[in-house]
Amino acid sequence: MGRHALKIGGSANYGILYRNWDLGLPGFYEFGELTSLNSGNPNPACPDGSVLTPGCDGTLQPDGTIANISDPSNANFTGDYPYFEETSINPADGAKANAYRHYTTHDYSAFIQDDWKVTTKLTLNLGLRWERFGAPSEVHGILAQFTNLAGCDIATDAACIGAARVGPVSRMWKTYNKDFGPRFGFAWDPFGKGKMAVRGGYGIFYDRILDNIWSNGAWNPPFYALLDFNAACTDAIFYSNPASIGAAYDPTNPIPHPGKRVSLRTMDVNMHDSSGQNFYLGVERQVFGSLLLSAKYQGSLGRHLPMLENYNRVDGIGYNAALSPVRPNRLYTGFNYRSNSVSSNYNALIVEAQKRMGHGLQFQTGYTYSKQLDVNSELFAGCSAVGSLTAPYYYISNALPKLSYGRGAEDHRHAYKFNVTYEMPFLKSQKGFVGHALGGWSLGSFLQFYSGHPVDVYVGALGNGLCTRFASTTDVDQNGIPFDLGGDYNLDRVCNVHPVFIGSNLNSVYSSGSPADGIFTDNHRIGCGEAGLPATATIANDIATCNATFAGGTPNTLFTNPAYPGGATPFLRFGTLGRNIFHGPRLVNMDFGLHKTFKLTETANLRFSAEAQNLANHPNFDGVQGNLVNKRFGQAELLVGTRSRVMSLSLRLAF
Repeated sequence: MGRHALKIGGSANYGILYRNWDLGLPGFYEFGELTSLNSGNPNPACPDGSVLTPGCDGTLQPDGTIANISDPSNANFTGDYPYFEETSINPADGAKANAYRHYTTHDYSAFIQDDWKVTTKLTLNLGLRWERFGAPSEVHGILAQFTNLAGCDIATDAACIGAARVGPVSRMWKTYNKDFGPRFGFAWDPFGKGKMAVRGGYGIFYDRILDNIWSNGAWNPPFYALLDFNAACTDAIFYSNPASIGAAYDPTNPIPHPGKRVSLRTMDVNMHDSSGQNFYLGVERQVFGSLLLSAKYQGSLGRHLPMLENYNRVDGIGYNAALSPVRPNRLYTGFNYRSNSVSSNYNALIVEAQKRMGHGLQFQTGYTYSKQLDVNSELFAGCSAVGSLTAPYYYISNALPKLSYGRGAEDHRHAYKFNVTYEMPFLKSQKGFVGHALGGWSLGSFLQFYSGHPVDVYVGALGNGLCTRFASTTDVDQNGIPFDLGGDYNLDRVCNVHPVFIGSNLNSVYSSGSPADGIFTDNHRIGCGEAGLPATATIANDIATCNATFAGGTPNTLFTNPAYPGGATPFLRFGTLGRNIFHGPRLVNMDFGLHKTFKLTETANLRFSAEAQNLANHPNFDGVQGNLVNKRFGQAELLVGTRSRVMSLSLRLAF
């Protein structure tokens, strides 16, 4: 069509997902510590490792439940005190839960695209794409979701949370039909000589909601009951093998109920499909024939990104009303509520130089200065940087998730790469003995550098599953100093709360030593709540200051404060340290190779290579422990990349 290259198209997709993930079966227990594999006091009638019964283990009650644990810090395997239990059943009759589901989806798309050569110097790329990602249905109608949230704000309304109920639905959310993605791009040669180009573009791209987000709703009642029992929440735990909910199923008291609470996987019924806005503007210039220089700006905006939040907890920022239970809704444990109300952005300046092979030399080098900001970098990690190091899907505040807005987990502010190949210029023809011995040599190298990514500092669970010490506990650290109050500042029993920073400034806390020994000079300057403190004179004063800030002088004061848990107390608040404030160690690596090619015939050659990965034998540390109550806090727990120098010799025959 002359100067236009027009394309029009579309698609229709029918999707099927068969799923049979019976989470919670056969069940499991969690203990505070595992000092020995001893099920009690073995005897001929009750050998070690046998099924526990009241007759062979005095810690069990006659009905099979664990005796009341007044201090869950005593939870341990040796004493048969689990602090947590999870199992699943069919809530309709108490039988084994059925997790089989047959889901179907219907997706459609249409697009129009035009590549328009406006002039010999300017080309435009224009397009528009429409997407429709249909909400899934279940062939047998086995879908359950919140059914009574219309007109209330589940993030801030305590009454709404307390009254929330799940029931059968035909769809988990409403299909959104307005996903229109415009596309625009251009390439311009200002001088028409083919040596310079200015390029740019913008586009909106949509994606369907991740299957894991909605398909986990298979574990919702009334079709499935995933039961959690937590001693820290005063639940009675039934200890048996396999795990059990205890007494026989009572049809007059259907599950869920306050004594048999279940965990939910629910969704915002008004979810939109996630989108990314990508944009780019750059200039390229060819100089000296084989050298290409470029500078460009690149950015991306993430919108309607998925997040997992637990609204069934006390929000120290959002709630003022009295909430006597640990969980506002007594029928459920965690809501595990899925929505997509958070955003991200990435901006980068990239400069590069690339030389094509000429005179035996080619190289490419580039530097990137960038910044990534988001609320959560990984769906199941909540607002932390590393999912495996924190409780999932919990944010600083239910009502204000943007308080977690900060550096993304993959934010490497500076990045530099350089690779080079050089063929030695002498005796390349390899004539005679000297030519074969000294000719045909080449070398290559690759160097990369990344500044450290963020380290999120938080206060996680202690070994017994608790976020903070109980009032009756008088433990001290290895220096004989009492543990801080720390941890669960709003007392909602949700761990990974950010601590209170009590250092003088952020830069003063970093150590110049090995990351394996810790990246901080003084852990206590990071915040209240760590497990081990340096034995210095000022530390005790800092502990007193920290505890006084949140407890009127001692840890016990907060727990005995008559205002708790009425909600009016000023102590129900969060720590002051933001998300991903600190950064971990940088990554530096260099690989090198030396090669010799022997010409055997016109069509055959033998190549000898001596190569070294991590030539400098430099360890690159990562995985800095961010949990203040972990004894390894601040220490790098991983080596990434090539851990140590690796050298190799090889021969390659080509013919």
